[in-house]
Amino acid sequence: MRGVLFDFNGTLLFDGKLQDESWHEFLEHKVGRKIDAAEYQKNMSGAANEIEALSYFMGEKLTQAQAEALEEEKEIIYRAKCLALGDNFQLAPGLPNFLDALKENKIPFNLASASVMSNINFFFEHLNLGNWFNIDYVVHKDGKIPSKPAPDMYLKAAEVIGLEVSDCVIFEDSRMGIKAAKSANAKKIIGVTSSNDAATLKNYGAFDTIPDYTDLNKILQFVLEEEN
Repeated sequence: MRGVLFDFNGTLLFDGKLQDESWHEFLEHKVGRKIDAAEYQKNMSGAANEIEALSYFMGEKLTQAQAEALEEEKEIIYRAKCLALGDNFQLAPGLPNFLDALKENKIPFNLASASVMSNINFFFEHLNLGNWFNIDYVVHKDGKIPSKPAPDMYLKAAEVIGLEVSDCVIFEDSRMGIKAAKSANAKKIIGVTSSNDAATLKNYGAFDTIPDYTDLNKILQFVLEEEN
């Protein structure tokens, strides 16, 4: 393989619990009632997109601009929770060493993230992502490029580093992300078991799985080995 593409949330930053807590806090404040796990799972995690999810909870059909404004309110809560972690707000275990190894081996890599730009800027500021990534190359949620499970984010992330998706190993943690990678013609998808177990990720289409990035030799082998 010639390059690497990464999802971010849940893949490079294990923040699933913080995301859920932030959504619950935001939504319950907005609608003035408790939201149980089943309702949240069905109408937020299970929704096709945030406009659909927020429209359900707000009780009216929202425009994209209205949904984006509400989502930013939630992201403010999320970023505060991240900072409240102090020194525990950090990238996935072993990741800095893996990214350093990619640089040393001159393997190009990029991010394809469903995060909005305000969060991308926040991550670069507080997690030192500029040590490894070019923020101008990062593909993010901008209201223009279709979000996962559409393939567009991965197609664009590969294009800006001069590669085809089929030439890249993709690291993902979710069903929607794996579906996007497969639709973009990815040949090797590595599932990260931060929110789904190994069997589930393989069922979604992952080639193999990892719990984190601490087994550097194993993870580098996914990238360095030639395809048959």
